[in-house]
Amino acid sequence: MRKGGVAEWVLKRAAGAERGTAMYGDLVELRPARGGAWFWMAYLRTLVALTWRTWVGLAVAWAVAVMLGRLWLHAMLHFPRAWRRHWTYSVSYLWLNGWSKQLVLLASYAAVRYGPRDRMARAGLVLWLPLTGVVLLFPAQQVAIPLAALALAVLGAFLLLPKWRGAAASLAAAAAASTVLFYGLEPLDRQLWWYRVHAYYRPLPTVLLYILDVLYVAVPLVVCTWLHRRFVPENSGVSGSAYA
Repeated sequence: MRKGGVAEWVLKRAAGAERGTAMYGDLVELRPARGGAWFWMAYLRTLVALTWRTWVGLAVAWAVAVMLGRLWLHAMLHFPRAWRRHWTYSVSYLWLNGWSKQLVLLASYAAVRYGPRDRMARAGLVLWLPLTGVVLLFPAQQVAIPLAALALAVLGAFLLLPKWRGAAASLAAAAAASTVLFYGLEPLDRQLWWYRVHAYYRPLPTVLLYILDVLYVAVPLVVCTWLHRRFVPENSGVSGSAYA
């Protein structure tokens, strides 16, 4: 890779290929007149201006994931014991709960990363509200079933509207992929928790659990960012630059 190629590659990942190349080219053109120190300071300011929303969005999404872990525990404690032995109710509840957590995780990230008026953020919030009602009120079928029908109707309406179709489909795909990942790794997660409790002096299970926690948050956000870039092009991220 040629000299400066790594810096240009990073800027292209942050701003997009065409825009990042243009920004880097402008900085290179101004470098002979302003010096190398200015070049790298301007480069870092530009990179921070392009990526700070992503890092703040990751922090917010992580905080949301932690809080929803407590909500999940509260809901499970109030889940009827008789239903826990019925696989249809148990599986339905687990998947609905997974979708609820992933929707608010993705919506909170999109609201910070792309702005609160972003279509993916608004669609995720609108879908999350009735779905969370289903999770919390799952034993009360007379309330939970209409809320589930409402969530499906809202998703169907989003998919039928051309303005919202890309955002809703991307959101649903990212939530589905992350939910499959979560429950696919759940047996490993449980086994690691067992080892963590019984193997007091072995740090490996704890380290692996932290890695799983990072995957549970990072994978859906990476998928969300990729889908947003492809199917929600009107909200392309932070505008402007910091090197002027």
